[in-house]
Amino acid sequence: MLRPLKEIKIVELFSHYPKYFNIFSSCNRNFSHTHTDKNAFWCGECSKCAFVFLLLSAFLPKEQVVAIFHKDLFADMSLFPIYKQLLGLEGTKPFDCVGTPEESIYAFTLMAKRGEYTDDVIVKELLPRISNKVTTEAEVMNNISLTGIPDEFRSIFSI
Repeated sequence: MLRPLKEIKIVELFSHYPKYFNIFSSCNRNFSHTHTDKNAFWCGECSKCAFVFLLLSAFLPKEQVVAIFHKDLFADMSLFPIYKQLLGLEGTKPFDCVGTPEESIYAFTLMAKRGEYTDDVIVKELLPRISNKVTTEAEVMNNISLTGIPDEFRSIFSI
């Protein structure tokens, strides 16, 4: 049922279910045989972690997002190249299952409006670079089709 939705819409919906914050993961390295910390749900180093951190930061307080990842990914300069790719500022979008640069820009803008990450190095560096690339909710959420989703479930998506 989530297939027609953009990643950012899925995260927005998920942000209303805090009971799952400490038990979910979308990290691509989390369960690999090379991941050394088998108790961690997030590696905090890959593009998927950076993307999910960005999207969650658009909807949740900083304290909750940092608690989920056990660190502030906007304060980790080693992720700077990844965030530039996610925002479409350099290189190509990472191969991991991440959203479009437009979704990332929109989430970054929402996160910045919250004002909780203004002192973080990645936000300081990248916010001025995307100021001319502002994306609206309508631009990000366009072309969503609920075809194939039963009527009784469509209201869940509030589209």
